[in-house]
Amino acid sequence: MNTPVDQVGLAPYWLLCAIAAGAMMLADYWLTLWAAQPALRAGAVYELNPWLRSAVTNQRWFYGPFMAAALGVIVMLGLIGSMVRGAEDAFLFYALSSGIIVTRLHLVILHLLNRLRPARRADSPLRVLTVSAALLKLAKQQTALTVLWTLGVRFNRLPWLQPWLVGAAAGFMLMAAMSLFWHEIELRRLRRTYSASAPLPIKNNSRP
Repeated sequence: MNTPVDQVGLAPYWLLCAIAAGAMMLADYWLTLWAAQPALRAGAVYELNPWLRSAVTNQRWFYGPFMAAALGVIVMLGLIGSMVRGAEDAFLFYALSSGIIVTRLHLVILHLLNRLRPARRADSPLRVLTVSAALLKLAKQQTALTVLWTLGVRFNRLPWLQPWLVGAAAGFMLMAAMSLFWHEIELRRLRRTYSASAPLPIKNNSRP
């Protein structure tokens, strides 16, 4: 009997998946810059990725390293797609594509909501979270999405959809781990900042 992997083939439009993955990365980055503008005007931090925070703060619309990463994803998926020889290879290709596309789509939706929320209610104050609190909130969302996509993998009955579900579940699990990693980096930064700004203890040289 055929397994879901055996029934997954490489469709003629596989190259569009490779291009879409890179395009979603660029959409995520550019929408980050757009969504960050109200927070930056308020003097708050928006970008949670510590390695992209400076680029977002400085509104660098054509940030070389990220452009190269998006192009690298397209090239990587393009090479994998061109080397597909069997159902297992096709499964891996679509799982990788899904892991990038679906997780970036989640971030794109969050950026749109973050930017449009103040516009919908101009009379409501802007709620600003600390970076560490925002990272924990994001990690919880990504963990919940990991569970939902994993349930989708368990109960799915459509073979062609299986690699997309597996890739999304794995992608959100990786994103949750990265958010927790960045949270630890932020806590260490705060500890260093507090240690540097804390007043030195005053020695008492008096004798009883």
